[in-house]
Amino acid sequence: MNALLSDIYGSIKEDERHTIDRIRTMMKQVQFYSSMGDLSCTTLEKATAIASCRMKMCKWCYQLVDYFKFSRETVQIGMSYFDRFLSTDQGRQYPQDRSGFQLACITCMYIAIKVHEPMELDISLLCDLSRGSYSALEIKQMEQVILKALEWRLNPPTATSFVRHIFSLLPSSIVDDKNDRLCSALHQAELSVFDYSLVFTATSFTIATAAVSNALVGTDISLQLLIPGVFSVFPDLESSLTCREKLLLYVQKNLSMPLLQSSAERLVSGACKIKAKASDRAVILV
Repeated sequence: MNALLSDIYGSIKEDERHTIDRIRTMMKQVQFYSSMGDLSCTTLEKATAIASCRMKMCKWCYQLVDYFKFSRETVQIGMSYFDRFLSTDQGRQYPQDRSGFQLACITCMYIAIKVHEPMELDISLLCDLSRGSYSALEIKQMEQVILKALEWRLNPPTATSFVRHIFSLLPSSIVDDKNDRLCSALHQAELSVFDYSLVFTATSFTIATAAVSNALVGTDISLQLLIPGVFSVFPDLESSLTCREKLLLYVQKNLSMPLLQSSAERLVSGACKIKAKASDRAVILV
């Protein structure tokens, strides 16, 4: 079997081979990031309480990036910081502290934007966005706590990045509406951030394969046979079945980002300072 895979792998195009190697490397990163913290300490009762507040913060985060034209993928990164932080010794106290919980989430998004976006939100803006609930000093102090807890591991592979790499391996000749299906998969990847249970049951890779599988329904395309050799990096697609069902349910319920984009009533006047960009609006914290 290894010889067969070697022959198949050697027959694919060089750029496709590089993409497969990149996916494999990302999978190793996912395993490393998943090993950080200890989610086993989170009880069902605590997880239920966290899920409700966390969903509100997710909505706020998407609202923030949509309004300021940041990448929605940055929300996946910021929430990865947040979820991993809550599973560390330093972060376990915050689910019982609503104010601290919101401060930690806001700070995680601040870090994600600072690291992964070309423009940085001025810290004074975050104070305005929190309606004055948090000072610049509190945000900076929380930033240091989070960075130390995460050991400065700030580049988690996201479901969105996996989706894009997988779709790049799909020739346009196989399916006419490739771009539409890509948008569907990306949309599902974004929706997955709302589900706190997936933090315990699915990695970003699992979420991506589930989203792509859903997007390719009706094409008779199997991820394992998408391109010769690709199936070797998808060891167990069956494990994504539950995730696929959840993502489809979210789509059917229309828990969607466009609804957040059009929520103009959540935007209010305020001071906004962004490096290389000026604005006079702020966002209400949900």
